[in-house]
Amino acid sequence: MKWGSHILLTASAVSIFDLSAVPFSIVGAVFPDIIEVYLRKKHRSLHVLATYFLASIPAFFIHKYLFFFIFSAFLHVLEDSFTISGVKLWHGSKRPTSFGMIKTGSVAEYFIVAVVCLPLIWLASMQFSSGFVPFFYNWFSLYEQGVIDAFELKKNRFNFF
Repeated sequence: MKWGSHILLTASAVSIFDLSAVPFSIVGAVFPDIIEVYLRKKHRSLHVLATYFLASIPAFFIHKYLFFFIFSAFLHVLEDSFTISGVKLWHGSKRPTSFGMIKTGSVAEYFIVAVVCLPLIWLASMQFSSGFVPFFYNWFSLYEQGVIDAFELKKNRFNFF
């Protein structure tokens, strides 16, 4: 995929959770390609899906911006797995795995980016505005406003839908 596609997809996905993390997601969205250029490695030679996924788990507990940075790098590799050339799932893989047949820079790539990004951007804009988004409750805001109690917050804080 093109860098613009990576940036749009990851930034729109992260914007649903935290708008302040979007700059970190933009850098993380191109990090796997930048590190390969810096280390002078073959393109997608370091694109290993499991590495970025496993790295994002401890980052979640360390710092939210570090998590969104590494998670965006994971999304980059996941997005590349839908291209024709694919990515390796783990370090021992001999051949790359491809989940789709999208050619880089094709009309199909831009169509998919538009179809995925537009609803995500709409959700993010509705969530962080004063509007109501059905099925996406901001439980912490409801608790701070006194609409729900601590028991209901604890019960529903991980319910995103």
